[in-house]
Amino acid sequence: MNKQALAFLTMFSLVLMLSVYYVTLPNDSVAVMKMDENTTSKEEQGTSKEEAAQLQKNIDEQQEKKEEKEQAVLSKASTDEKEKEQAIQKIDEIKNDKQQIEELTKILSQENFHVAVEIIDGCCKISVFEQEDTAENAKKVMDLVNAHIKGKYLVEVMFK
Repeated sequence: MNKQALAFLTMFSLVLMLSVYYVTLPNDSVAVMKMDENTTSKEEQGTSKEEAAQLQKNIDEQQEKKEEKEQAVLSKASTDEKEKEQAIQKIDEIKNDKQQIEELTKILSQENFHVAVEIIDGCCKISVFEQEDTAENAKKVMDLVNAHIKGKYLVEVMFK
């Protein structure tokens, strides 16, 4: 047998063994756990609100660090004009992103969604807390966000 045939047989047998292994696994070990709708208590809801607030606080801190970094570039005497212009543009983008985050959080909280919003590299990531992970809820969040941002960002919705 040549090397190609041997490599093919080896890979084929490996794939076959793995597929048999996964087929014979008990269903419980690969099943996705979903929380029952009726199990959320007021304590858990309070915890979710705290989680959303903590996540949003972390996101805001990251934005502040980015802004401080760009401010440091501006304050250096050795920085040339091109770098300063780029730093100013980045600071403006960060400020616009912060404003968008605040507005989106306000809009979604008016619709009783507890969220944390993050804007990174043209993508608006929304983490939704205390809501059922359904297509209807995701569509509602996306519609509210898209009505506000008008296609400026790619919207990504995550349920936690």
